[in-house]
Amino acid sequence: MDSVCKFMRRNYRWGVKEFLHAYVTEVAEEQYNDSVQTRVRKLNEAIFGQKEVLKAVEENWKSLPDETGFVSLDQLRKEMDALRTSSVQYGSYKDEQSLQALDMKKALDDLKNKAPLLYQTLDYLMTAHRDDYTRNENLHQYRAVILCSILCFTRAANTSNHIPSSLGLYLHGSGVKRRVISTMAGFGLCVSYNTISRNAEQIGKAAKERLIHSDFSGALVLTFE
Repeated sequence: MDSVCKFMRRNYRWGVKEFLHAYVTEVAEEQYNDSVQTRVRKLNEAIFGQKEVLKAVEENWKSLPDETGFVSLDQLRKEMDALRTSSVQYGSYKDEQSLQALDMKKALDDLKNKAPLLYQTLDYLMTAHRDDYTRNENLHQYRAVILCSILCFTRAANTSNHIPSSLGLYLHGSGVKRRVISTMAGFGLCVSYNTISRNAEQIGKAAKERLIHSDFSGALVLTFE
């Protein structure tokens, strides 16, 4: 390996960077030599077809500049798991306090700070195809939150169901029909109708308990319309 590198430097003043650039860009000098397209295919096969080479590239992917466009799927999963375990917004729904703790702005901040690669990937994929289109930035970012919620919920339904459970309770409380809720649950937007019903029943029982143990020493005013 050392002799090959020395030969390129001594005879062509090339390093690996210059060699690879020429390999995938310069047109073949003779008719029967490999075309640029063939060389690019061979390079892809050499990198992605050899586990040792691919592993070495993946282990050092963080040192690559953002402009490369390379995304590590394992890193995306790690960020999703980090959101699930360290963010209330993407964690598990427990009770009424979870519902009260729902904060979409905080969910967006957590996504940006705890899963930067995932957010950048979603943001890039959702970029408008027209350069002259001005998008609603808030709407765009909150859609990223919902997409992230679907991914995390699909990956870990029992421990990353805060947003889906809260959204389900909102739909149920707004009078949305069971069939519509079941359809949205199938898309991963919310939990199942039965789960929503159990959560709503628990909230009702908790409210009843609070009412029973409340201090009614103050005046109680009932207004009838």
